Amino acid sequence: MSTIRGIVRPIDPMGVTHGHTGTDSHAPREVRNYRRKRGRIAQRQPSMNINPDLSQQDEVVLLDAVPGPACEPFLVASERRIALSYRIADADFERFGPFDDDAEPYCMILFTGTDFHRLGPPGDDALDMHPLASRGLQSYSAHEVVNSSLVAEGWDVASPQASLRHFVFTFMDATFECVAVDYTVAGVFGSGDIAAREAFALVR
Repeated sequence: MSTIRGIVRPIDPMGVTHGHTGTDSHAPREVRNYRRKRGRIAQRQPSMNINPDLSQQDEVVLLDAVPGPACEPFLVASERRIALSYRIADADFERFGPFDDDAEPYCMILFTGTDFHRLGPPGDDALDMHPLASRGLQSYSAHEVVNSSLVAEGWDVASPQASLRHFVFTFMDATFECVAVDYTVAGVFGSGDIAAREAFALVR
């Protein structure tokens, strides 16, 4: 899921593909034509499995230098840059403060060289459904997946894109995943409105 210079709210990415019962011979002609056309398009595009085979080693590592995620994530995205802003977890107020008593601090993470991202389920209450849950994915945390099978299966490891990295941020109601060259903590702000304004200015 991506957007150009706009805010992205969480949507359900799990319905990327849908099963089909029955055979094409029983489907309406319009449906059969659509399937054939979709198959031709798929053959021309590089394959990328967003639910990767975990037979390879996916080492989930916490990003301790990143403010802990809490809730209300939103994205501002261009073709190859993404600014992710979110409310900071209460446990990190002291580490990244001080803040005013009435502040609701947000941080902004800038991802560069982005090739893929999605924001949506699962949230905290269903995080065990995530393919990386058994590899150490934690609630309300920022992670990098070292030796990511998603990257290995989705991109040619012999290409210049071999430097791509896989990041996963978990929130109360959503999970954000991104494949990018690098990231940086672009700022910590006293409110979501300030973070949104700075995100648009940075990605524009």
